[in-house]
Amino acid sequence: MTDPIRHTATPPRRRTAGRAVVVIVGSVLVLGGCSVPRGGDSATSDIAGCAAVLPVAHDAVRGSGTLVHVHRLSSGDVSALYAAVGAPPPTPPVRTPSPRSAPPSTPAGTPKPPKACLVVYQGDYRPGTVTGADPAQHGRYALIVARVRHPLVERVLLTDELPRPLPGS
Repeated sequence: MTDPIRHTATPPRRRTAGRAVVVIVGSVLVLGGCSVPRGGDSATSDIAGCAAVLPVAHDAVRGSGTLVHVHRLSSGDVSALYAAVGAPPPTPPVRTPSPRSAPPSTPAGTPKPPKACLVVYQGDYRPGTVTGADPAQHGRYALIVARVRHPLVERVLLTDELPRPLPGS
C-alpha cells in the first residue's frame, strides 16, 4: 500500500525555482553574446550605417532580384570598385564651403558615419531595366553605390561577375 502523505512529484515551489534559474541563465547567455567586444566592424554595423540607402537601392532595381551584399565604402573603396569593373571613376562634385558652418565633429572613439555604401542585388538585369544604369548594360549583379546623407543613388553598374574581393569587405 502507498503512503498518501508521501509524494513522488517535485513540490510546486521547487519546480518554479528551477524554471526561474533556467530562464535567468538562458537570458544571461543570450544577452551576454550581444555585448561581447569584437575586433573590427561587424556586418550589422555596416548594414545599420547603410540602412538609409536600402530603399533607394531597392527602387533602382525596381524591386527585382535578391539583396546579397551591403557594405559601407570609403572614397578609396569607391575608386577600387570602379577600377575592378572597368568603369571610369565619377567626377568629384564641386563644393563651396559655407563660411558660417563648421564641419560637424564626432566624439573620440565614435566611428564616422559612412558617406557611401555599396548595395549588391543579384538577378537577371536586362538592358534598360535598372534605373540609373547605362541603358545598354546588362548582367546578373547590380552594384549600386549610394550616398548616405540625403540618400541617393550615385551610380549603378551591371556585371555578370562580382569583383573579388568586393571593395570595402
